[in-house]
Amino acid sequence: MDGGLIRRGRTIRPLLLAAISSSIAGVGCVRSRSRALMSSASAAAGAAATQLDSPALRSLRFDNAALRKLRVSPEFHGPPRQISGAHFVRALPTPLDSPRLVAKSRDALSLVGLGALSDEELARVLSGNELLPGSEPACHCYCGHQFGAFAGQLGDGAAMYLGEVMSEHGRWELQLKGAGLTPFSRAADGRKVLRSSIREFLASEAMAALGVPTTRAAACVTSSSTVPRDVLYNGNAREEQCAVVSRVSRTFLRFGSFEICRPRDAQTGRAGPSAGAADARALVSELIDFVCELDGEQGGDLARAGASGSTERARALLECTAGRTAALLARWQAVGFTHGVLNTDNMAVLGETIDYGPFGFMGHFCKDYTPNSSDNGHRYSYEAQPRAAEWNVAKFAETLRLARVIDAADADMVAQGFWPAYERELLHAFRAKLALTSRGADDADRALLDQLLHALDESGADMCAAFLALGALPRAVHAASSADVELGGVLGRLEQASTSLRAAAKLARPAMPPAALRQIIALSTTDPARLAMFGIDDEVVRAAKQQLAKLDAIAALGSDVQKRARDRDAWEAWLRAYAARLHTEADGDTADGASLAEREARMAASNPAFVLREHLLQAAIARAECGDFAHVRQLLDRAQTPFLPGPIDEAGWSALVAELPTEDALDIVLS
Repeated sequence: MDGGLIRRGRTIRPLLLAAISSSIAGVGCVRSRSRALMSSASAAAGAAATQLDSPALRSLRFDNAALRKLRVSPEFHGPPRQISGAHFVRALPTPLDSPRLVAKSRDALSLVGLGALSDEELARVLSGNELLPGSEPACHCYCGHQFGAFAGQLGDGAAMYLGEVMSEHGRWELQLKGAGLTPFSRAADGRKVLRSSIREFLASEAMAALGVPTTRAAACVTSSSTVPRDVLYNGNAREEQCAVVSRVSRTFLRFGSFEICRPRDAQTGRAGPSAGAADARALVSELIDFVCELDGEQGGDLARAGASGSTERARALLECTAGRTAALLARWQAVGFTHGVLNTDNMAVLGETIDYGPFGFMGHFCKDYTPNSSDNGHRYSYEAQPRAAEWNVAKFAETLRLARVIDAADADMVAQGFWPAYERELLHAFRAKLALTSRGADDADRALLDQLLHALDESGADMCAAFLALGALPRAVHAASSADVELGGVLGRLEQASTSLRAAAKLARPAMPPAALRQIIALSTTDPARLAMFGIDDEVVRAAKQQLAKLDAIAALGSDVQKRARDRDAWEAWLRAYAARLHTEADGDTADGASLAEREARMAASNPAFVLREHLLQAAIARAECGDFAHVRQLLDRAQTPFLPGPIDEAGWSALVAELPTEDALDIVLS
């Protein structure tokens, strides 16, 4: 997805129709696109035959272990096709016209030893126009379960592995996203456009600064090359600038990498490209060994977990993946991040955030927040994404079982451990946000958290602002030596951060018309089999009921005065409970030995004062499309320093409130 900007309620893309149309288009254009692709590959080979000669690159060292240890197809590049018996296909980037640097991350560039290159040199090598010495471009073959259905082979349709750089920071894979046609491009053009590339570049570095495990983005490069994009899916395509994001990670292997040997799916009729291969078990075992050895190289324990190809090693990887994914989802929830397309091809095997498409950071709180307008059923909403991740982990376990690298009992046991691990990680993350320790009983603290999330959802308070509003309360309770403290100032800030009645109605507006939701609910009782034919499961029905109930509750509020009164009551009740809980945190006498100052520092480092709000991103993108990259670079600077050293002061609070999105910004969603 290119992260197309649309207005909520104006356009809903039917996923099934889009899939059918894509398949039909692919059949009709394979031959002509094959000729075009081979022509592009030849042009790329000519353009990239000479490597960049720069003093800054003389110490650059590639060690491309993935191509050495995993299977590479004997065929070079070529037309879109099923790639059987291989993990990678060698390919070449397609050059761009007049590449120029939009922005760069010095921290990410240093990971791959490119920090000393000039902006012009970066534009040439990170657009794919010139190859770095030692790089070996290739594309990765993987599959995916998309919105709950197995899609078969997907692969790097626009991304390209360049190789693995050995720097003072260890081994890092460098990848170009938007580098042109590949054997996995299907009916697409292998390109990414400027708006989606800016979003991925900034989000990657913002998440890293927030302390959330993520792939990194070294640079964003644009060009004078263009491709047509139909942003609104209404037949009115416009030409947009091609761009490339250079991504950095330990590895870009994902859950879907292991699905290449999955047998034909009963629901979709699709199979992995290596399904039925005599050496299917070996293909999956080689991936397991590669990831475990890579983890061991970084100081992890996986390399010592059983022998190569053993079930012990497969179980260790599954446990590691499940645990890291649980921790990742807890971190997403804590910073209000919603991925938007949480398919198995978009989940990294080592627990990093990967593939930033129609993502979003929570502004005004709404547990149904779904930045992807194509997700009509809210499968990947803020509230639903932890369960979606649990489902993906179960599918990963099933994939390993089907490949006979792990037995069913072990696969089920590890998958079932995901949710308890997630709940532990979530409680830990939110305790830090509230300056609490493990001194409190887990069940009581979970109840306090549930009450907080309910108050946030009822009031629609801005998530960042709401937590920052609490910053001075731990010290106030400590100084008072009791839970009976003045709450007026905190309540006032929470009211400022909350929404109007009109904005609350916008936040609660579902992707589907209320009449359609009522029909789904009715059919769930009278004809559930019919719903199942369209992929509508119990979760979609539950979400429909929840959305209608919220709409009814908002409609029952006659005015902003009534809403403010309801919000104030909810906040005051929660604040009293929170103050009482803070009072139990005797200074220096907690379960983890944290003093008040340490708890305050942990709180400040857990509650960002800045996140990438969509209206800020769209403003920077609009300037960049006109050739002004200053706003993108300013957003990068702000995103790299998201935290305050302590509680927010009055000046900081006023500035934060002034930058909160207007009601119009609530109409912006992505596809």
